[in-house]
Amino acid sequence: MHADFTGGTPPVNHYGIHAWSDYARNLVDADTRQSMASHLAECSTCRRRLATLDRVISTARDEAVHQVPESVSRAAYAVFQAPVPSPSLPKLVARLVFDSGVGLAAADARTVGADTRRLVFEGEGYRLELHMRQEFDTPRMSMAGQVQHLNSTSSQQPQLPIYLASRRKIVARTVCNQFGEFLLDFQPRPGLKLGLALSESAAPLEIGIGRLATGAEWRRQ
Repeated sequence: MHADFTGGTPPVNHYGIHAWSDYARNLVDADTRQSMASHLAECSTCRRRLATLDRVISTARDEAVHQVPESVSRAAYAVFQAPVPSPSLPKLVARLVFDSGVGLAAADARTVGADTRRLVFEGEGYRLELHMRQEFDTPRMSMAGQVQHLNSTSSQQPQLPIYLASRRKIVARTVCNQFGEFLLDFQPRPGLKLGLALSESAAPLEIGIGRLATGAEWRRQ
């Protein structure tokens, strides 16, 4: 408890905010709770503090039932944790090994919609599979992708940062999950590159997708 002094009146002892937080969450023992309840009956200051804490705790409990989408969690993680490659670092280039806009196997024709373009790139021991889709009635596009480490025997993939850059400016970024999957939403623009940040110090693996994501050229021929 601590004392408040008001003019020449005797000091009034109050319980601190941490004590009232424990009281509101039923974390105090029976004797302490009885003493605090007696204090509440005579102290309007502490009643106001407890009422505020009750509202905060109630709101927190209500929010706890909401499940944050994984894509939102990954995007938030990327903003605060993902390393942004230095412009001075050399870039590694992945090669295109499949493009549904050029050739489409029979099996892929059944699984890839006509408004989606599938691209597969490989480089530096990694395989990137992209599904780019034009959003309905909007110039924006969405990209669903998966990163695979070709030399790894584990089913768990490293949660690597993914970014989209245009003229050395990061325009979108996220982090792939434990399965190597990621989602990005972006505005197509010339010179757009998709990057895979292998580490903070290593050269990132980059893929030029500006031509593929600009205008109508992304659509299957």
